[in-house]
Amino acid sequence: MRGRLGRTSVGFEFKFNTVKRVGLPCHLQLIDEVFAHPPTCFLAMILDKHVATSAGAERAGSVWDSYIDYSRVLVQEGTAAGESVCVLADYQGKPRASGRYYEREILALADDQAAPGTVFNVCMLESHASLLIQVVDVLLGAVDYDFLHLREPAKGTDPCKLALAGRLREHLGWDSLANGTSRPEGYWFEVREVRAQD
Repeated sequence: MRGRLGRTSVGFEFKFNTVKRVGLPCHLQLIDEVFAHPPTCFLAMILDKHVATSAGAERAGSVWDSYIDYSRVLVQEGTAAGESVCVLADYQGKPRASGRYYEREILALADDQAAPGTVFNVCMLESHASLLIQVVDVLLGAVDYDFLHLREPAKGTDPCKLALAGRLREHLGWDSLANGTSRPEGYWFEVREVRAQD
């Protein structure tokens, strides 16, 4: 992918939240490359922190606890029966006061009889060390920003971010990235909003 995206400066990282006009063409091309190389499978689970009925209200605890809990849900929801997966997660520092370890809890899904598939390995990586995590950051950022633009149009006005969300919608053939599923040949892309009743 490096050759097709051209030269970038040392330390360049694909990151949705910091995209500016200068880096926008590379970010748009990254989205194009994702869909140019099937198979692509992507499941985004969006939690609106401002909705009182959201699942976050049901899951009391720290950000660390939520990171682990929602990672477990994502793996369970996004893994097919009999499938074996390796989880690459964006690095989050473990609070000293917590007795929970990310890798242990996600690996424990391998022993969960209710889980459709199994997890054979878990690795937390700094985003600058993994292009896959950067791809997920851009795709998830675009989905999240489309939600923001839909619900709070006055806030979702950054032209670079709107362009990334628009490019993703183009590839999927969607009017909105909120709650949709596409399963054309070669890729599977799904967005779900998580609420307390789910």
